[in-house]
Amino acid sequence: MSKAAVAASLGFVFGFVLEKGRVFLPSVIFDQMLMKDFTMMKMFLAASATSLLALSVLSHLAPTKFGKVLQRFTGSGENALSVCLGAGMLGAGMALSGSCPGTVFVQLGAGLWRSALPLLGGGLAAATLFSFAQPTIARTFPKAPCRTVDKMVSVPRVVVGASLAMVLYMAVFGLETIFPSSSSDLVLSLPALVRVVAWPPWAAGIVVGLLQVPALLLLEGTIGSSTAYVSVCGNVLNALNPSSVPDYMKNYLSSWQPIYLAAAALGAFASSSLSSSHEVGELASGLVSAAGGFFLVFGARLAGGCTSGHGISGFGLLNFGSMLAVAAMFGGGIPAALTLRHLGVQ
Repeated sequence: MSKAAVAASLGFVFGFVLEKGRVFLPSVIFDQMLMKDFTMMKMFLAASATSLLALSVLSHLAPTKFGKVLQRFTGSGENALSVCLGAGMLGAGMALSGSCPGTVFVQLGAGLWRSALPLLGGGLAAATLFSFAQPTIARTFPKAPCRTVDKMVSVPRVVVGASLAMVLYMAVFGLETIFPSSSSDLVLSLPALVRVVAWPPWAAGIVVGLLQVPALLLLEGTIGSSTAYVSVCGNVLNALNPSSVPDYMKNYLSSWQPIYLAAAALGAFASSSLSSSHEVGELASGLVSAAGGFFLVFGARLAGGCTSGHGISGFGLLNFGSMLAVAAMFGGGIPAALTLRHLGVQ
């Protein structure tokens, strides 16, 4: 199977599952930042825990491919300040838009196109601006070598990964006990499974985390979304005027992420069509959505990863910078959501 076909398959599953988990709804993401709805947190923690387990096991079963993936993720280094600033900006963008870089395409497929289209436009504008500004940003935030938690504590990766995964699974169990989901029962028959409107968010998270297995084995990568915006803008510029393409964009011209996200929109459309749950509700105005999209993608590129890139993949690789990014994401998103609610913007 070609890499494009694999990326399309993984993207379709990603979009289908996020639609079923209801994590794509802008109100769910915004209310998570207000700590009123824990649907997103349950899905996110379950995905991160499963990613930890999957990647820890693969580090033993496929050490060569795992080594390549880890080197690709951590090889260029990172700057803790830019990671935290970017992730905080990403979190603020999540509050503004009720979305994430990858969730935008799920929203498009599920019918929320009135806010998703300007959000997408803001994201593409951010990717373009960041790419041209990247040399200045790189000089402002010089990178240091990445650190992984297993090396920091001198404990085998599989032990650290399994231990952290158990902690996250227990957190999901606790959240589900205190704040039970309306879709707490998982239907096991296939026809009902694809037609039901909602899955428990933890179940959707487990499936997303398991996508790391084919991503690593077949694509020699991990799931992520924000570089797709850079890739799309770079390919457009390359078609119009190759000499105008910034060096930063040239690194992503052949990325499989645009195919992955386009397929995610199709997966979300298929899921919502099968359950007759095509959404029409919106959260933000077009202008606010565009601003949110800009914050999402510029922040993700400054941080070196997005919600799935740092929060699921980087966390699964035990990258310490990714753990800082997750904390900063909520550190930026929570005050932004509270401010927007106080101002009556959302």
